[in-house]
Amino acid sequence: MKEIEKMGYLDGKGIPFSRADEKSDKKATREKKLKINKRACTKCMICYALCPEGAIQIKGGYPDIDYKKCNACFICLRECPDAAIEEISD
Repeated sequence: MKEIEKMGYLDGKGIPFSRADEKSDKKATREKKLKINKRACTKCMICYALCPEGAIQIKGGYPDIDYKKCNACFICLRECPDAAIEEISD
């Protein structure tokens, strides 16, 4: 979490300010979903910081996707520096 603060992703309230105003009414309706590969994840938490829906939570020290909140924007997939987020079919 300290790394994210150093990079300037979070404001003082813990909100990812770069995406804080980007909310969507759409929910994940695609046939493909995302999965976080814990073996490849370095816990940088960039996905957590950039998710506009707050669909990525931290569980057991790793990011975890809440599919009920995910709008399938795939920002986390594109921005993951470790390529630890993968598309999977339902």
